[in-house]
Amino acid sequence: MKRTVLIPLIVLILASVACSLGGLTGGDQPAASQQEGNPPAATQAPKYQPTQPEATPTEAPRDEVEGFEDEFDVINTDWSDVFTVTTQALNGKMFSTVKLEDGKLTFALKDKETYQYKFYKNPFPADVIIDAKYQAGGYLFNGIALVCRANSDMTQWYEFRVSSESKYAIYLFDQSLRDSGKNPYVSLKQGVVAVETLAPTKENELRAVCDGTSLILEANQVQIANVQDTTLSEGGMAGVGAMSGSLTPVTVWFDYFHVTQP
Repeated sequence: MKRTVLIPLIVLILASVACSLGGLTGGDQPAASQQEGNPPAATQAPKYQPTQPEATPTEAPRDEVEGFEDEFDVINTDWSDVFTVTTQALNGKMFSTVKLEDGKLTFALKDKETYQYKFYKNPFPADVIIDAKYQAGGYLFNGIALVCRANSDMTQWYEFRVSSESKYAIYLFDQSLRDSGKNPYVSLKQGVVAVETLAPTKENELRAVCDGTSLILEANQVQIANVQDTTLSEGGMAGVGAMSGSLTPVTVWFDYFHVTQP
C-alpha cells in the first residue's frame, strides 16, 4: 500500500475510571453486569470538562449486503470515521491514529485507556462470520476486537475481544449504560486463552460468529468461547477495534477483514 490517509476522530469521553472500560487491558476488572459477587466499579469525574463532538450530517439508510472483503490495499470510503471511547485522552489532544499503511489498517494507540473502532457502514444480516488477520506490537496490555450487529448510530453491538496477554471476552456494548454513568461493556463471557493458541507478537487469525443467539469466538481455527445471548437480534454493521491499557504505545495491524454468511 503506497497511499496513506488519516481518518478523522470522533471522541466520546467516559466519566469513569480506567477499570470500568472492559477488562482486557492490563488487569482491568470486568464489567459488573453478569459477574456474580463483583460489585460495580467506582466512578469519578474526569479532571477536565469533556466537549461533545460536532454534529455530522445524517446519511441516508444503506442497503444490506451479504458479504464483504477488504485487503486494505486501497482506501474504501464505506468505512466509518474512527469511533473512540477513552477515559484518559484529552478531547482535541489525542495522539492515537488509525490509518492505511503498507496494505494494513493500522491502529497506533499512544493514549492510555483508549478504545478505537472502525465500522463498515453498509449493514449485514444478523447472522455473519467475521474473519480477520491481525498482529500486535508494543505493550501486551492491549485488546483486539471484532464487532457484529452494530446499529447505525453505534450505540449497541456485540464485541469479541482477545489480548496479547492470552485473555478473551465477549461483550455487549450498550451506550445507554454509559450515559447513566455505568460501564457500557456488559461481559457475557470471559476467560484465559491457552498459551499455544495465540501468538502475542506474531500474526493471528481471528473469527467471530454471530448466528442466531450463538456468539462464537475462534482464534487460529480453535474455538475459545461460545455463549448465548438474545439482546441483539437485528442485522447491523460489522467492524474492528483496538484497545490500549495503562501502558503505551500499543499498535495493532489488520491485514484483512472478511464478512460471510454462516
